[in-house]
Amino acid sequence: MLQISFLHNQVKAQQLFKNFCGENFGKVYCSCGSGCNPQYTRNVQLLNSKFKGPGLTLISLNQNYGDSNTFSNIVLDGMNSGNTKIKYACQEYAATTQSVSTLSPLASFVPTVAGTGKSCKYSTSAIKINS
Repeated sequence: MLQISFLHNQVKAQQLFKNFCGENFGKVYCSCGSGCNPQYTRNVQLLNSKFKGPGLTLISLNQNYGDSNTFSNIVLDGMNSGNTKIKYACQEYAATTQSVSTLSPLASFVPTVAGTGKSCKYSTSAIKINS
């Protein structure tokens, strides 16, 4: 699996990604978690988009800065194969202004379960799973 982020946000923003597709990724969207000073609240909307793994997560957010997400009409292909599966729909982290080599997630939500975290909030109907 490639350990890259398609979209990495280091600024204060509300971002909308619509009609996006991707395959073979680490993360689709990553809110800056380490070394960004100052840190900001970020909101990301991922709409009408399709993905195929292998992939780690669709969105990673900073719980301690109040990041939030919206999923709508997301399609995940290849979920029955370990070679093309996407492990998580959303992960939450505690961001820091210090540069660190790794951050461990505080919470991780799989695509078949509703996101019920502080930042990762979505219903199961927002994500369609294809085999």
